Amino acid sequence: MCCVTLTTSSPAASVSHSAVPTGRATRPAARCFRAAPEGRAMAMVVVVTGLPGAGKSTIARCLRDALAWPLLAKDAIKESLFDSLGWSDRAWSKRVSVASYDLMFRCAAELLRVQVNCILEGNFRWSENEHHFAHLTAEHAPTFVQVFCSASQPVLQARLRARATDAAARHPGHVDAASLAELEAELCERPPTPLPLSGPLVRFDSTSPAAPQADIVAQVLRHVRT
Repeated sequence: MCCVTLTTSSPAASVSHSAVPTGRATRPAARCFRAAPEGRAMAMVVVVTGLPGAGKSTIARCLRDALAWPLLAKDAIKESLFDSLGWSDRAWSKRVSVASYDLMFRCAAELLRVQVNCILEGNFRWSENEHHFAHLTAEHAPTFVQVFCSASQPVLQARLRARATDAAARHPGHVDAASLAELEAELCERPPTPLPLSGPLVRFDSTSPAAPQADIVAQVLRHVRT
């Protein structure tokens, strides 16, 4: 477990009174990063990413259990912030997402500092998170293994709509119903492509309910053990 003091000017750290939500909780260019500083051993980071609804959380938990590595999941961090800070509307949810990624990568940096491998899971947008990966690489030079999750567009849309209509599906701070139109538009506009990280790439197509999760875990295990 890693503790982080939020001292930056991230959205969740510096908020005017008028922007504080009323709800309270009840429950750039693509580059490949690598080069390790001379003489420094490299820890490993498994990065689980893909579009919303692609099965990232499920496969990330499978990998956590198989590897016994700490899992830093964006939504878990975000929901903890909702529980502490409250929730409001879509704009607030986006601000908390930014803070969640900041915290995720700070925690990852602390783990890598002491050569602890970890798993990062989230809907990483390269334009927004490139600097985080660049910093990890510059400071700690981990070996990345990427698991890119995908599904057919009709399946992704159906999953997003199910979230939006099931109030119990996720934390209410995600405001899934209010986010639906924006996320559906993103499915059409955002190419389903992996992050430009160096290292092995494992693709997981979760379109079928019987998607071979065990095969994906086995592939990742082979990469981290070689």
